Amino acid sequence: MMETASHPMAYTGGRIDFHTHILPGVDDGSRSSEESIQMLCASSKDGVDGVVLTPHFYADGDDPEKFLSRRSRAYSILLEALDKVSDMKTPHLILGSEVEYFEGILCMRDYPELRIGKSGCLLLEMPHGAWTSRMVDDILQLNEFKGFRVVLAHVERYLFAQKKDIIHVLLENGVLMQSNASFFTDRMTTCKAIRKLKHGYIHLLGSDCHNLTTRAPNLGDACSTIIKRAGEELLEELMQGAQQLLCKDLSVMCRISER
Repeated sequence: MMETASHPMAYTGGRIDFHTHILPGVDDGSRSSEESIQMLCASSKDGVDGVVLTPHFYADGDDPEKFLSRRSRAYSILLEALDKVSDMKTPHLILGSEVEYFEGILCMRDYPELRIGKSGCLLLEMPHGAWTSRMVDDILQLNEFKGFRVVLAHVERYLFAQKKDIIHVLLENGVLMQSNASFFTDRMTTCKAIRKLKHGYIHLLGSDCHNLTTRAPNLGDACSTIIKRAGEELLEELMQGAQQLLCKDLSVMCRISER
């Protein structure tokens, strides 16, 4: 496992930031490789060992092939910049995307490169209001495609607008749910977040960081809150779940988590 800085009350078995906008110049996240490196440095200080790069993909304003080409160029630029910072210990990087739901979402099976690394996970951003039965059916069908696993991004934004039976159907059919760290760190929602985590509504944690100021990497603060309010074992379970999903991309971390 790579070296990471220590963090107060920290579980050190391998933290995964499952949702970030660190890739430079692709969306409304990092504007430069320099900013990206600073964001990765902040993540490393929080004990993050794996960072999933999930730039926004909007089907109504972008072409998948053009998006993937843009993402690839940005990734190469970031790697070149990181090579020049020889004394910096950075987290493992895994390419992915955050796909906004759209009518015709099932065509995403034709673009497996939009999934996260080798995991088969597709991070899907849903509308904030109540979902129609068509939307739910699309999620379930997409999740059933061979080699696909749907992960709903920042579920706290729309979880409470859905009927409980809809959420239960999604969970029963293996759809995963990712929460933003801010759900746990915001005093107004901390109790709700812990309750949802304990009841199995949250499987993955992400900072959804976009910059170093208003939406900075903050996974460490969320982890500390979870340990304080729910215990270290629950945090370990959360992070090991992410490791298992990404074990093909993070083979070293996967072996460590299985000891």
